[in-house]
Amino acid sequence: MALSSPLGPFALPTFTSTLKSPTAAFTRPDQPLVPSFTVTLNDKPLANDIALWVVSATIEDTVDRASMFTLQLISKEDERSTKDWTSDPRLALGAKVELSMGYGTHLARLIVGDIMSLEPTFTIGGPPTLLVRGFDRRNRLNGVRRSRPFPKTTDSAVAQRVCKDLIHIATTDTRIEHDIVQSDQTDWEFLLERATAIGFELVMDPSDGTTMLFRPMGNGAPATLTLTLNDDLLEFHPRLSLQPVREVRVVGWDPKIKDAIVVSLASDSAPPMAGKSLGLQTAAAAIFGEKIVETVARAVTDVAEAKALAEGRIFKAVLGDVTASGTARGRTDIRAGTVVAIDGLSDVFNGDYYVESAVHRYAPRAGYLTDFQVKRKAS
Repeated sequence: MALSSPLGPFALPTFTSTLKSPTAAFTRPDQPLVPSFTVTLNDKPLANDIALWVVSATIEDTVDRASMFTLQLISKEDERSTKDWTSDPRLALGAKVELSMGYGTHLARLIVGDIMSLEPTFTIGGPPTLLVRGFDRRNRLNGVRRSRPFPKTTDSAVAQRVCKDLIHIATTDTRIEHDIVQSDQTDWEFLLERATAIGFELVMDPSDGTTMLFRPMGNGAPATLTLTLNDDLLEFHPRLSLQPVREVRVVGWDPKIKDAIVVSLASDSAPPMAGKSLGLQTAAAAIFGEKIVETVARAVTDVAEAKALAEGRIFKAVLGDVTASGTARGRTDIRAGTVVAIDGLSDVFNGDYYVESAVHRYAPRAGYLTDFQVKRKAS
């Protein structure tokens, strides 16, 4: 049931207090588009005495850090403090929050997280407000710094051990065993470093919102949707640039055979992405020279480990060929770690793009909008 708000100009278009199909795929409803969102607090629908005073909601979905949500509440009429909110046990630090967005009853869950801070604002220009801020469960890895060895094991096994008792994790088997050391790092810093080194990423599973995926970067996956200026795409600001690194060479030492380990990978070994190839290698060679090599000296135990490190470096480097930011009408299927197709612009900038971040924001006047940062290989 939609709730009307007493807040006048602060009123949101619609607040739906009953969660409906939070994990459903994005479905375009019949016109007109009526934005809506739902919040559950400690596994219960947000009570009306709180829901009526929510004036904005934001979700920042990212791959390189814990995703964040915010809910802004305005003080009740005739009140000049936020005491009712900050002392409400339902908004206690650590409380579980699920936030979904969409249109009408077509909603999708975008984040499951924990309240981490309560931030009131007091001003003579209007009623006090309270910002409720929280993060998804990857934030639980940002605890104490640790130093510990993981001898002769795989990165996927290390990820399982690090996440035990903190967050549920599903891993893609990396199979390569080597000696790994966590050195004065939080668990998140350590796992992100390991993931980046071998071309993996740490993202939340959208099907349940509580499982972290330790998997290869998703830039080689097919596009999950297509955006054009004729439908939901409102703005798109791409940038085409030269990337000097076209080959990565990892140099190490094999203690068994007492010989050097050298593995080289060129940019064309990275997963292809749909879109026009722009021949950037030729232009880069004219500027930086024919042989553009990044040499990485690392302690590696065998060729397989050296190759994994080289793949991680080159896969990340070539994704900088085209970077872009954009804004679309609210789309719950624009998610960090996925691929979207951009079409109807030009041959140079049409193609598949890897989503680095997506900000889903819901405000009284703007309704539901999605801002996103993307990049792609175009060499």
